[in-house]
Amino acid sequence: MDKERARRLFLAAFFLFALANGLSGSIISNYFKDVFQVDSVQRGLLEIPRELPGVVGVFVIAALPSLGNVSLSVLGFALYCVGLLVLGLFSPGYFVMQLFVFTYSLGDHMVMPIRDAIAMDLADEGRTGAFLGKYRGMMTLGSMLASVLVFVGFRVGFFYFRAGVIPSFCAALVFLSVALVLLCRLRRELPALDVRKRSGERRGLPVRRKYRPITSSPPSTAFRSGCALSLLPGSSSSFSRWARTRWRCSASPPISAVAGSPRSSENF
Repeated sequence: MDKERARRLFLAAFFLFALANGLSGSIISNYFKDVFQVDSVQRGLLEIPRELPGVVGVFVIAALPSLGNVSLSVLGFALYCVGLLVLGLFSPGYFVMQLFVFTYSLGDHMVMPIRDAIAMDLADEGRTGAFLGKYRGMMTLGSMLASVLVFVGFRVGFFYFRAGVIPSFCAALVFLSVALVLLCRLRRELPALDVRKRSGERRGLPVRRKYRPITSSPPSTAFRSGCALSLLPGSSSSFSRWARTRWRCSASPPISAVAGSPRSSENF
């Protein structure tokens, strides 16, 4: 497959992903309220299964070093589909609902750091920013279209939240399933894209002398308009230097300003 066709598959897949997310994850709070009548405390606690996958996803990705970025995205899409399938069609109880909210959210969080890496791999040399902008624009378009569908769907009664089937989640499941098929096709027809890049050289933490703190010069004093500025010793680095300062004002500069060292009589 040529790279241009691969880019089209990628853009279509993530356009559908953004559309599906807008029809499900973006309105999940309304689902909690209308189906389970949660109060403010319960709603706050429901953020645990929603946001905990952000941490768990790091360990899941690290535990699967043999999978490339596209394969990890396919896994994330599949988890999202499983979560939407149960939430949208099977009307689970409160505890089971939390488990599958965790499932779909884990899939979502797994895809977040990977999709940009795939986009950069697909971009032409010297045009990475242009393709990233195009891909982000497609995702924004998908989110905007989802917002319109949510507004119109709930306004006319085609979408609703109540015990039983959730139409918006079912629609999101259809879009996400198509996106999953497109990603699988991309992985099959461009296998080189799914190879995780590794560096053969193990690098330790670089510690260089210029990064170490050094001691500043001894205290010095400068005068301007009858005010003395004392520069007290402090630590500094090659990136930024700082010193504690103290101004002392008087009607006239002390004698040391006239008879002192050249350093202490500098004008500011």
